[in-house]
Amino acid sequence: MTLRHLKIFVVVCQEKSITRAAEKLYIAQPAVSFAIKELENNYGTRLFERLSRKLYITPFGQEVYNYAQRIVLLYDELESFFSSQSGQNSIRIGCGATLSELYMPQIAKDFSSLYPITKLYITVDNAETIEKMLETNDLDLAIMEGTNHPNNLTEELLQINPIVAICHKTHPLAQREIVTAEDLANEDLLLREKFSPTRQSVDYFFASHNLSITPVWESMDALALINAVDKQLGISFIPLNHFQHMPNENLTILNVEGFKADRFIRLLYHKDKFLSPAMKCFIQYCQHSKYFESR
Repeated sequence: MTLRHLKIFVVVCQEKSITRAAEKLYIAQPAVSFAIKELENNYGTRLFERLSRKLYITPFGQEVYNYAQRIVLLYDELESFFSSQSGQNSIRIGCGATLSELYMPQIAKDFSSLYPITKLYITVDNAETIEKMLETNDLDLAIMEGTNHPNNLTEELLQINPIVAICHKTHPLAQREIVTAEDLANEDLLLREKFSPTRQSVDYFFASHNLSITPVWESMDALALINAVDKQLGISFIPLNHFQHMPNENLTILNVEGFKADRFIRLLYHKDKFLSPAMKCFIQYCQHSKYFESR
């Protein structure tokens, strides 16, 4: 058994497919199959069940994967360490689309001015992709919104933001001291996409009042929702920091009776990640950054 065997095995587990693993590793499919077979012969038991042309990892295979992932990660860390000692001092950072608009450009600029020898490489993508890249060591750190992250990721809380309802100042509800769930259910709602943490909080609020809603807008981009509210297209629910980032004298926050929900911003990295001095500096910078000081 070699490190190559373990690397191939880890990618097969992550992709749940011999074919996709071969494509990702840029090697022939038979080579991947042969490497898995050699591993199974080495351990004397199956690592995968093959049913209806699909792979299902066995309980023993899952245990091997847990060890193999850590071994491969540590090896990659060793390679990164030698690279950093050769003058290639860098940090690979992931974030979501909204945070890339709100914070990341200024954070990258300010951090680079403090630590000019450290090169930052930024990847903007959805939460699922960013989390997977942390697990496969394709990213070092990530700044993410949300609450549910894989157990093998370490979380550092950076900020807590309340979710607020906003509307145009000319909207009739803007004149109310208190707005109820029933009031809002009859309005055009501009909401985040289904299953996003913000959307789940809003859906739970209406469901707790036995109300069904059908938003007229669903968007992954909170800033687009703010612009839509500005055009008097309806009412939206967004994290307070998003609203504060785009101050608009035409918009106002509604006092919604019984609605209380928070949005969390966290810095994430793999629990087995070796943190270089540069990474530790970036984490400390974020923990004390003015951009997250409202937590």
